[in-house]
Amino acid sequence: MPNPFLLSILTLITTLAITPTIANTNLNTPNKTTTIIGSNLQANANNADNTNNGQININSQNLNILSSQDTNNTKSNTQHKNLNVSYTLYGTNSSNLSGSISRDSSTSTSQQTTHNNTNLTATNINLNTIQDTKIKGANLQATNQLNLNTKNLEVSSVQNKHKAKTRSQGASLGIGSSGVNSVGFNQSKADENSKTVLLTSMTAKQVNINTQAHTQLTGSLIAATDTGDKDGNDNGQLNLTTNSLSASSLNTTSNNKSNSIGLNAGGNANTNSAKLNRVSLITPTTNTILKPKS
Repeated sequence: MPNPFLLSILTLITTLAITPTIANTNLNTPNKTTTIIGSNLQANANNADNTNNGQININSQNLNILSSQDTNNTKSNTQHKNLNVSYTLYGTNSSNLSGSISRDSSTSTSQQTTHNNTNLTATNINLNTIQDTKIKGANLQATNQLNLNTKNLEVSSVQNKHKAKTRSQGASLGIGSSGVNSVGFNQSKADENSKTVLLTSMTAKQVNINTQAHTQLTGSLIAATDTGDKDGNDNGQLNLTTNSLSASSLNTTSNNKSNSIGLNAGGNANTNSAKLNRVSLITPTTNTILKPKS
């Protein structure tokens, strides 16, 4: 016979995944840990005369309300080789030979992590846990009251992350009638590292939080505002009781760096003698021409 507790949990997970709009949601697992990941749950008061509608009630030993994550990792490699040769004959005693050989390659990698916040929306949200409550990557919004009772509380925003790396290099060789007349080399690299904050928030007309031990806030928002206030002004109905409190910020950052170098040398060379006419050294900040002594 199927375990009725497992069936109820599976039913809850399936329901959350399809973003339901229902009158009430009640979850009672006083001896278990309840975890909600990347879900959308909405409870509406369909009948204005029934004040019991539009409730989200969760009673658990531990509660985790978390974002889901999408990851995307890509890697690409490209390589090109070119050979061009031209021979021209002028009459019977004159000819011209020219050609070039080149090769270039590049490698790029990209790593991206994107969070999808969990959303809980209701007229009233009531959360009661015996031990720990973690709200990380979620938005809880109640039009009337948001009540939370727990031993330890963590409310943290999350960061979408993107990291990319590109490396490329190439070389070329020019050939004339007298032999090699030019040599070129280039190399470049670029790195990108960015983090974007996705806000975690707890908002309601009245917010009541009672933490027996410690409250940790990281880049998150807890606010009591009147319904319809587009400016989000504080209405003075935020009540937070805790034994200890710590708060820290979470920033959006972007770091990009790149550099490149190129070397081009031109001259004439054959089996009997060699003369270097010109060397060009090209970097992002300099363009220096080096001329050898006669």
